[in-house]
Amino acid sequence: LLRLIQQTIEIFEPRLSSIRVQAVESANSGPRVLRFQIEALLKMDPAPEQILFDTTLQLNNGEYQIKSD
Repeated sequence: LLRLIQQTIEIFEPRLSSIRVQAVESANSGPRVLRFQIEALLKMDPAPEQILFDTTLQLNNGEYQIKSD
């Protein structure tokens, strides 16, 4: 699933490069919750900017929440 998320971002968000999606373990998340981080470089002029998104996906209803630093 994480690889599919990474591939989808690569296809549909050309402003991002060096995309990495990693699972994050959380003791207070339920069994039907997937937490992961999306890390990438945002292509900007004059230099790219590192970005990081913390994402929570509810597997039972498809709801998601994305937070950035």
